[in-house]
Amino acid sequence: MSVSSDDVYTSVYAFVGEVHSKSLKTLREKVNWQVEDERRTFLYWLYYVFRDWEGELPDLLEIFSEEEIDWILVESVIDTYGAFTYNQRTYLIKFIARTGLTHNPELDEEGKPILNRTTPIHHAARRQPFNYGTIIREFFKIFDRFDVNYVDEDGLTHFHVACEFGLCDIVEQFLEIGQNPNCLVPLTGNSPLHLALYRGQYFVAGVLLRNGADINLANRAGSTALHIACLNCHSHLLVKMALRMYDDRNETVQVDALDNLGRTPLQWAVANLLPDMVDILLDHGADLSSFVFPTEDYFAERFKSQNTKSVNFELRLATGALIVVECLEKRGYELELREALVVMKLFAEYGLFEKSDDAGDFWYKDEEFARKAKQIMMKSEMSLYEAILLSPEEAAKLIKCWDYFRFARSEKLLDLPWRSRAICFLCEKMSRRFFRDWALECFAELTQLRLTLDCSEIVIEKLMNEDLYRICLSIKGLKL
Repeated sequence: MSVSSDDVYTSVYAFVGEVHSKSLKTLREKVNWQVEDERRTFLYWLYYVFRDWEGELPDLLEIFSEEEIDWILVESVIDTYGAFTYNQRTYLIKFIARTGLTHNPELDEEGKPILNRTTPIHHAARRQPFNYGTIIREFFKIFDRFDVNYVDEDGLTHFHVACEFGLCDIVEQFLEIGQNPNCLVPLTGNSPLHLALYRGQYFVAGVLLRNGADINLANRAGSTALHIACLNCHSHLLVKMALRMYDDRNETVQVDALDNLGRTPLQWAVANLLPDMVDILLDHGADLSSFVFPTEDYFAERFKSQNTKSVNFELRLATGALIVVECLEKRGYELELREALVVMKLFAEYGLFEKSDDAGDFWYKDEEFARKAKQIMMKSEMSLYEAILLSPEEAAKLIKCWDYFRFARSEKLLDLPWRSRAICFLCEKMSRRFFRDWALECFAELTQLRLTLDCSEIVIEKLMNEDLYRICLSIKGLKL
């Protein structure tokens, strides 16, 4: 009887795995599990044993008790002494999941699972880094029963964690067996939809909405899902879909709900410079008559906390600020000077003014700059170089604020020489009308109309935007 090469390989594979399993068992028997230092040293070596493992994977329940395995999983996440890198931690947990280990829930006297328990999934969720989603997904291979929705002392469940970390397929499996999509975390009042939106998990948010998630639920901060959606720049399409869904069902969305700070979703959308969201909310009936423009303490506040800034950060900031104002004014909102000053102050804080002594044209006549700028399209049929050569009056006619905004969203300026100067120049040109119109009004008040409009315009046209800002400040008795 002949033996195939596959049979030989299988036998060798099983034998090598058995040798490793015996070595692992021997290693475990040498550890006094009651001594913390010995446990931690063992866990450190366990990673290297698993890393170099060959052959058939071990049955861990033949080597460890369930309590010991639980400690290994939890400590792999907590890593009290910083023994592991993220990659090592992930490998260790993935290896354990690959062995086919599954969790057996503890039962009460009636034979029902005891759900009040803090699991490795909860510990991983508390660590908060976005990349822990990979680790949490591995844990769900071990804690694979979706009818056993463990809850920790804060009321956070496995279902909440799956929503927060964007594990769409796992969320769907919970929902398929009847999980309530509106279960709240008692400590924060956050719903699964809140958690998904906080983390930018829009696919999960869509699944929740299609399965009955309530967009009007408010958490302990008074924030509804709309408030949360207005905190970042990528949620407008989801909100548009949700609002359409509610319209189709003839259900009401509280677009003007106030959070505990007394702010509406529209105020947050304006404060976070989200013109797409502003338009969507106004299209859906957000009340502009009672709208209060954000104050400087939270206008564009989210940008101040960004550790890393995109290539076009300053241009995105400037265009975003001007375009949300444009969105409001097109719907009939009349900006007041104090509100205009909030926008102007943003330009001052981030150095978006072109200085008078920097206004020379040598930089855009640089050969390398000109060559690259001619290859970058500002808009259809207009290169960046052509846009730079336009006068402020021509630019105002030919380039709309939305053109600047879309251009700012691209990464086209990445390798451009004199990039900072070009961005500052574009910000100056783009915002010229805004600063000029307000300065002209303030200048007339300062001169008590002693100059004609034509004379005032001649004076104003000779000034840079920063000078115009000073004129506006002087009306309020302020200085730059």
